[in-house]
Parts: sequence; structure tokens; C-alpha cells
Amino acid sequence: MEIELEKTYLVKFLPNLSDFDFSSEMKDVYIPIDSDHPQIRLRRQGTKLFLTKKVPTTSGQGFEEYTIPLSEKEYSVFEKVEGRVLAKTRYNKIISPHITCHLDVYKETLKGLVIVDFEFISEEVMKSFVPPDYCLVEVSKNSPLAGGLLAGKSFVDLEEWVFRKFNYTKLIS
Repeated sequence: MEIELEKTYLVKFLPNLSDFDFSSEMKDVYIPIDSDHPQIRLRRQGTKLFLTKKVPTTSGQGFEEYTIPLSEKEYSVFEKVEGRVLAKTRYNKIISPHITCHLDVYKETLKGLVIVDFEFISEEVMKSFVPPDYCLVEVSKNSPLAGGLLAGKSFVDLEEWVFRKFNYTKLIS
């Protein structure tokens, strides 16, 4: 188990994607399908396969994350379970030895939504963080923008809420 400390932001304009260290195509399946906010995620990230359970810490300052690497055979068993799907391209960048950036450009039904997560090694680093200018607004604690809540939604489902609350517009048409 690891504790994940992160801040999440809506992106107001795409930064130069060539400045990122690498990218990968991702498919997440959140289970169970009938959960309001599924905490179990099946992930395909390039050739890497994982099963993860992510739950808020008791302090509310992060998440306890339990991740199990899977073989292709194991993944194929879990893949048969019905879940809610997210597809995205993730751009990764090491900002410093203390901060990692993951910029997610959503695809398919969520095309137009771009969110960036910054992960920190300590609460002190997280508290002193100043986001880059491409960040519109922090949405770390805002529903429905968490992965498990986004899964199975479309941009149209979020459009009124995102427009009204954050004056957000689609970045990619």
C-alpha cells in the first residue's frame, strides 16, 4: 500500500505536450458497475496491466492505494467483469524529485475534457505547490471529476456542471 498525495486541476489550455517526458494510452474499467463511486480499477497502460483499489485516508489528505500487477491471462479474467470505462492519453512529466505531473486528455465520450494531477512526496511539498498557468481551477475534492465518477459519463453529462461552476470549455473538439 502507498499513500497518494495529489492535487487535481481542470486544464484551461493545453501546454506544449512535447515538453512531457512520455505518454501512454490508457483504458480504465471501474468496478462494480452499479457503485456510485467505484474504488476498484482495472487498468491497461500500454503493455502494463494492473488492478487497483483506491480509498480515501482517514485524515482526508490523500488516498490509500493498493495496486497489483497482472499478467495478460489474469487481466483477461477481470476484463470480463462489467464495469464503467474511461479512455485517455496520459502525458507524464517529472517536475522535480518531489513532484510528478500526469496530464490526462480524455477520449471517446469525454473528448474535450483535460485534467492534470500533480503527485507529491509529502504534505509540505503539496501545501507549498504553485500550479502552472495552464491550470484553470483545482478540482481535487470536486465531484463528478474523480476517475471512478467520470467513468461511463460523457462530456455532455458534465458540460452544464463544468460550464456553470468553472466556466470550462472543451479543449479538443
